[in-house]
Amino acid sequence: MPKKKKLSKEERKRIRLQKGKQWLLTYNGTPKHMNKHYQERFCDDRFAFIAGYTSGGAPFGMQWEEVGIDPELPFQEKVRLYLSGEYTMPDMNEFEDDIDDCEDGILIIEVLPYTFSICKVEDYSEVNLEDEFCFTGKTDGEKSLVCLTDKVPSSTTERADGWRAFRVAGSLDFSLVGILAEISGALAERNVSIFALSTFDTDYILVKGQDLNRAVNTLRREGYQVMEAGNLA
Repeated sequence: MPKKKKLSKEERKRIRLQKGKQWLLTYNGTPKHMNKHYQERFCDDRFAFIAGYTSGGAPFGMQWEEVGIDPELPFQEKVRLYLSGEYTMPDMNEFEDDIDDCEDGILIIEVLPYTFSICKVEDYSEVNLEDEFCFTGKTDGEKSLVCLTDKVPSSTTERADGWRAFRVAGSLDFSLVGILAEISGALAERNVSIFALSTFDTDYILVKGQDLNRAVNTLRREGYQVMEAGNLA
């Protein structure tokens, strides 16, 4: 599971409140749509209300069926029904026992000290699969490669250089949902473009080098612990 820093009950509350307040401060939409967009940001396809997160990053709270909404409906339809006035937001105090009992924590995100390139290649004959970082993707229409910039092969036909990478520390359980969506959503709200990759163990998020500092600051405001790879306690 991801490495974590144990938090006190008050620290967990502070982080959840901080995330909500930060969202409101940086919201660029109209007041008419603020409530709808806030709901879309702080609920997901399973939960009508997310009260908190476990140490592995899995949300807990009140699920859609618990508020009387069919969980099989499309997400936008569930949100529309939820905002119709027939359903009320649960009191946070209802979940205090759950919050106290779980080992709540912060996902640690590592900043890798390398520059990456995203490439389209003719073939993989020059690719060394034993390199420290090497991501390949083949479809019926292309062959792609993400690698360290100094490892780009001559068979490359197109390339985008200057990418930096974040990695969610530790190993993510396959049952966890929404971690990459939450990270990418937070960055999108700050106009940071990403290129996402997932491996068996965890998720990687690439951003352009000029966006690195903005991305780091955004993730820290969202409550993540961001640090250089190799400096984990």
